[in-house]
Amino acid sequence: MAGAGVSAGLLGIGGGMVQSPLMLEMGMLPEVQRATSATMILFTASSAALQFLAAGAFPGSLQYDYAIWYATTGVIGTALGQVVMKALLRRYKRASFIIFFLSGVIGLSCIMMAIVGGSNVLDEFRTGKGLGFGSLC
Repeated sequence: MAGAGVSAGLLGIGGGMVQSPLMLEMGMLPEVQRATSATMILFTASSAALQFLAAGAFPGSLQYDYAIWYATTGVIGTALGQVVMKALLRRYKRASFIIFFLSGVIGLSCIMMAIVGGSNVLDEFRTGKGLGFGSLC
């Protein structure tokens, strides 16, 4: 488990994305896994935001309008997801919905990361940026 967390931190992805499938594979109940994953994501996102704030890495001045928008969207999305998931669990009495939704979110995240990353690389290549590589001399 610790190795998965360290790997997630070094790769710059949330620990929940790596450890959620691992916890399910270890036999953890989906309900417990979901709560543990949400807690990990909360601390990962909070620490990343604090690191950006401490480093002064926010573009321009602190953009409170973006912060308010994303915080509001996150809270509403979380509440809606909890309500929908509880309704599905009560109605069908199957914890497999958690696994299906988790798989869908992780899959969609991987696809979106590939699209955005590929787009950024193409833009940097077209504009002549070094793509992070410098001269050896």
